[in-house]
Amino acid sequence: VWAKTPYRGEPVDVWSCGIILTAMLTGELPWDQPSYQNPEYKRWLDRDYYHNPWKKIDNMILNLLRRILIHDPGQRAKVNDIQSHRWISKVYPQDGTESDHQLLKRMA
Repeated sequence: VWAKTPYRGEPVDVWSCGIILTAMLTGELPWDQPSYQNPEYKRWLDRDYYHNPWKKIDNMILNLLRRILIHDPGQRAKVNDIQSHRWISKVYPQDGTESDHQLLKRMA
């Protein structure tokens, strides 16, 4: 908005969903601010996933987050890309045979 460029809501919303998903899965935010001066964000950009919160996340979900949390909004995953990701489109039993604990463990 401040940059006098047209507002595109989808990339902003996708980014926000990635931050929220990270917080839900790990109990922490990935960084204070997505700037090149921020060490946590710099590690993310350098694909250094050996620190928190990334080391708490399953590789399948990390793959999704790598597509969501891309700095360039034009390169970021779109909603339909996210919907077709294998973690989102996984089939879970609907018959109640899986406990909440088992389900949460598989999802994380």
